[in-house]
Amino acid sequence: MALAAAVGGVPAAGIAQGAGPGSPSSGAAGPSAPGVSSRRAQEQEMDDAWRAALAASVRGPAGVPLLDQAQIALPAGMIFVPKAEAARMIASHGGRTGSAFVGLITSPAEDEPWIVTINYVPEGYVKDDDAAKLDGDEILKGLRESNEEGNKDRVQRGFAALQLLGWTAPPAYDAVTHRLTWSLKVKSDDRADDEASINFNTRALGRGGYW
Repeated sequence: MALAAAVGGVPAAGIAQGAGPGSPSSGAAGPSAPGVSSRRAQEQEMDDAWRAALAASVRGPAGVPLLDQAQIALPAGMIFVPKAEAARMIASHGGRTGSAFVGLITSPAEDEPWIVTINYVPEGYVKDDDAAKLDGDEILKGLRESNEEGNKDRVQRGFAALQLLGWTAPPAYDAVTHRLTWSLKVKSDDRADDEASINFNTRALGRGGYW
């Protein structure tokens, strides 16, 4: 697998708008939020999904195993939400999760609208010899095309479409740490221009795949 392909390889925080307990977020392919025909039903499902996430969560400080591949040191003041409850939480905000989705980290405080989604793609060894050839414009074009497809699903389920406004930091690879990073400015159609979110992504590359 080429390095550039890792940028679009995992959707789930992938594209998020104000991701967190109180704000919409987006990703790709998982359970739908039930009862999205009305805003009241959406808000009820958001509340129910959040309560279920809190009940199932692991609170830091704690060591949290991630599949059989890694363990994360969860700091105090943060929670880890397991896959099923985390997927429901994301779906309640209009997002989707895929088969690579492992869970999410967030704050238990409802006034802190952020999440960190964790995914693992067992693609095998990812070559980094094309790091110097990363084409930010071409990658952004592909992400926008994928986002447009995702917007069809969001709108059909009663959520606002998302706009990818551009890079805040284009894809860059650190050959020492084997990490690929980039960030995007994202806004949903029901938000003002000054309410855009920053969606930061990290891929940690390993011999068996990448996080």
